[in-house]
Amino acid sequence: MTHLRYFFVRAASGKQLEEGAGKLGSAIRDSYPEAYAIAIKLQSVLELRLGEALSEDEATYLTLHVARLMDENRA
Repeated sequence: MTHLRYFFVRAASGKQLEEGAGKLGSAIRDSYPEAYAIAIKLQSVLELRLGEALSEDEATYLTLHVARLMDENRA
């Protein structure tokens, strides 16, 4: 939820994460394919609701949070 709160602040101000994670982003997406699939669905919903495109770095960061939540629920 914290990610979403900060995302909304960044989206409202027109400033999203744009760090160019590149290889790191690829590694995260490859390591957590299920979480990435969920993050992409969330990305679509957020883009529709906000009328603002999500950067690839935002989607990758969201993937990390989804993966963490999934791990916590499995424990």
